[in-house]
Amino acid sequence: MPPPPASIVQRRPGLCLLLAILTLLAGACGAEQDQAAPAAGFAAPTLGPDDVIEQEQWLVGTLDGEPMANTHIVVIGHPDGSRTAQSDMRMVINRIMMGQRVALRMSETSRIEESPEGRIVAFRFTNGQPGSQTAAIGRVEPDRVVGTIHRNGQPHPVELELPPEVELLSQEAMQRRLEAMAPDQDQEEVFHNLVLVQSTLRIITTRITCTGVEDELRHFRMRMDQMPGATIDFTIDGEAAIRHMRMAMGGLTIEFTPAAGPARLGEAELAAVGQIETAGPPPRAAMVNRYRLPAVALEALPEGPFQQRAGDLLVVRSRAAGHAPADRAALLAAEPHLETGHPDLRAWVDQLLADAPVGIPERAEILRVAVRSRLTGDLSKGDLTAAEAFAAGRGDCTEHANLLVAALRIAGIPARVEVGFVYAAALGGWGGHAWVSAWNDTTESWIHLDAAYPNVTRSCYIRTGSVGGDGNGSTTGGSLDNGISLLMGRTIEVVPEAD
Repeated sequence: MPPPPASIVQRRPGLCLLLAILTLLAGACGAEQDQAAPAAGFAAPTLGPDDVIEQEQWLVGTLDGEPMANTHIVVIGHPDGSRTAQSDMRMVINRIMMGQRVALRMSETSRIEESPEGRIVAFRFTNGQPGSQTAAIGRVEPDRVVGTIHRNGQPHPVELELPPEVELLSQEAMQRRLEAMAPDQDQEEVFHNLVLVQSTLRIITTRITCTGVEDELRHFRMRMDQMPGATIDFTIDGEAAIRHMRMAMGGLTIEFTPAAGPARLGEAELAAVGQIETAGPPPRAAMVNRYRLPAVALEALPEGPFQQRAGDLLVVRSRAAGHAPADRAALLAAEPHLETGHPDLRAWVDQLLADAPVGIPERAEILRVAVRSRLTGDLSKGDLTAAEAFAAGRGDCTEHANLLVAALRIAGIPARVEVGFVYAAALGGWGGHAWVSAWNDTTESWIHLDAAYPNVTRSCYIRTGSVGGDGNGSTTGGSLDNGISLLMGRTIEVVPEAD
């Protein structure tokens, strides 16, 4: 997007937009077919006769020294003191898995309208991936956020409660708080920001401390609840322009620096494994595997039917009896990414099960095999819904999981998507993954199903979360990225039974 003309240029920080950019990086599973195409539904900000550009800046992000993202930030001041802030981001990363190298292209545009009083009053976000487009449009009221998420032309109303302690501040208000901070590790400012992650509208929390001041430079450290394992350090100059930003998450480091314009993208590579260290022998194809994790990671992992904490160990089993779902009906319901009412999906499932055995495990296995046969592995896909994946006929683990859960629910089998890590020979170690758990009413036990990586024993999985049935609108890709940040850069030690 070319910079809009203006006779006056002042520097103000793009902190709200910076947070949206980082959140986009945390959900880096989306993709777009054409790097040069603008985000759908957006036009470049236009200037009125008395408007001024308060910020206009290009940032280039690098991964291992290779350019992987271009970001353009524009903040326009209006005569009444209000502002329009817009960021456009384009990212290209080569995703490496099982010897396959696929260019992952993604983009997002965010536009935020800010009041003269220092709060966000309206927003419009868009992102895209092959086979789908998502936009979130809405307004911010004193006690709530009201909007609509549009995905492939289908509107989904959304409303988020704003607790009294949560403020969605404007660029200017956030800048004033940063300027007032002294270099003190004990002084922490808490900010909240509204972002679109995958196809979910969320309010994220960031905590910022000032780590130093030298000449005209001010240094800060930021942590986000969206990426609990990530540390973000950034520096702004005397005019509040971003001079440097570094995001470290385990062995993954991304750096942003100012640039005169966009860089050529396409050489940066992001491996699926290698960000998690492994100690001890490989996990066995056994009924039980035990893992020793850092305490901070172990405490953050959920317990459930397949895995429980035992002292400083995580014990994972291949089979799980009991632990009936608290809300069985929720695991049968339609959700935005699980379109159980879609006529093509329903006809497909009905045909597959027309002459199938009545047993739940047998019917679940028929659907698992059918999903695996339906979808060709494609790492360039992002987080397609079940119907989108069915139509595309391609996808990675998130598409396999979404389609399988929708099929199971159509068949009357309660199911949910699980996200976390799997240890597989095909991956060469631990890799982020999505799979499926289904509830067998007859035996009152859970069935493990994986359409993307078959024949891996369930005790070789570590679950970081579940998707579906909780009413929070989480998407598979977004939940997977959150879980990955819990263990990035940490060590998983396999502890044999004899230990």
